[in-house]
Amino acid sequence: MEGHDHKFQRRLMGPAFNNQSVRKLAPIFLQKAQQMCSKWDKLASEPSASGTIEVARWISRAVFDVIGLAGFDYNFDSLEDESEEVYKAYRGMFDAADNTPRVKGILGLYFPFIRTILPDDATRVTNASTRIIKKAGAKLVEAKKASVVGEMSKDEYESRQKDILSILIRANLSADPSKRFTDAELLDQCSTFLLAGSDTVAVAMTWCLHCLSLDAVLQTRLRDEIMSVAGTAPAFEDCDSIESLPLLDAVVRETLRLCPPVHSTIRVAVADDQIPVSHPVVLQDGTTVEKGGFIKIRKGSYIHIPIEGLNLSTEIWGPDALKFK
Repeated sequence: MEGHDHKFQRRLMGPAFNNQSVRKLAPIFLQKAQQMCSKWDKLASEPSASGTIEVARWISRAVFDVIGLAGFDYNFDSLEDESEEVYKAYRGMFDAADNTPRVKGILGLYFPFIRTILPDDATRVTNASTRIIKKAGAKLVEAKKASVVGEMSKDEYESRQKDILSILIRANLSADPSKRFTDAELLDQCSTFLLAGSDTVAVAMTWCLHCLSLDAVLQTRLRDEIMSVAGTAPAFEDCDSIESLPLLDAVVRETLRLCPPVHSTIRVAVADDQIPVSHPVVLQDGTTVEKGGFIKIRKGSYIHIPIEGLNLSTEIWGPDALKFK
């Protein structure tokens, strides 16, 4: 979405992502974290245990469960079993996207019709997965709407229904009828949230544990800080304890700087513009834009933003930019 449509949708979705709404989801995070750790304990204690646990895959499963429950109150339960139909459909789409040739993926940005007239295995898998997701999603949205417009009072409803889809439906019903999301669009928002939020979070958490494993002193300091306020795990249910931990916050931020799960992003110029430069820049045609000059950008140009390049720049972070500090 762009322009006015984007602003409207952002306003409509705002309540689902404010601090109060996110805080209410903390018990889900805690529950799945504890469930995953229990699985690891069991795997490590089995007589046939190899001593190795595939951390990345397990974290991915836990995050998927969290977003299913927090996003639309749907229990994939993938920590227990990866056979649930909708989970397999989403996982199939992820795997298809990972295996799509990079050149074709870039061409698809400019010429979306390529996916229709020249479907490959990835496109076919995605289409089949989408049909499964839409069928299950339609039932879910209908049930959620019935809950919102039922006899339950607002306070009682909100105390029980904390997932993002429920909050979106309530906000949607309060909006101008001519500007509301359709049921399909409501589901699309949740699917986007799941697609954008699951593997990215899993990758970040996996790298975080990897970086901590390389620094025993830091790992011990962080554990001591967490245990100093945790006492027992349920102390984290209100999020306040977590937000009071400066070293934990620093570790998370440094993980995202050094190992950003999204390496780059793309934007499109909506008007002719020009970018000022702070040092000489050589363009593709061989000409040089001197310090204080401008690079001209034409409307419609794709702008690549190298997040990882900026995060690892020694000009910004100093000579030790590649170190986890």
